[in-house]
Amino acid sequence: MNALLNSVAASLKANTQTEAIAQIDRVTKFCMDNGNEKVFGEWEEDIVRLLVAYHWAKQTLLVDEEDGEIKGVGMWYKCNESDGREFLDEWMEDRPDGDSIFPAFLCCTSTASFKRIVVNFINREPAVLTHKMYGSRLRNGVDTRVNYSLRIFKKLLSIKA
Repeated sequence: MNALLNSVAASLKANTQTEAIAQIDRVTKFCMDNGNEKVFGEWEEDIVRLLVAYHWAKQTLLVDEEDGEIKGVGMWYKCNESDGREFLDEWMEDRPDGDSIFPAFLCCTSTASFKRIVVNFINREPAVLTHKMYGSRLRNGVDTRVNYSLRIFKKLLSIKA
């Protein structure tokens, strides 16, 4: 049972934290407008909203804004290398002593935003520089595990914004 997820769901339902919910709704709209079937599949907006609120609550949500407009969003999980898709599908809690990072969603509307999100990701989760990092991508309709090297950060940070 994921106590934080249950708390987040109850807070959304109660609709009492209006400022936080307004920001969550802005981020959710960005995700819905910029996500695709590779990330969210057939998810309804209320599930994406819960996902955004959950990442906000566990402090694994990065939002890049410029002039009041959202330009990028990133989310991740701290887990173990042995964790599979069920870690996400079953909304399991992050593993504080996990050996891996799973970047779950990253979408930016510009190269500059992408670079800011990556820098903020490293600042917020420095373990990303020492832990294993893997993701999941649909390839030919099959969920496929992708292992990332730390070289990806060097490459991403060298991009001219």
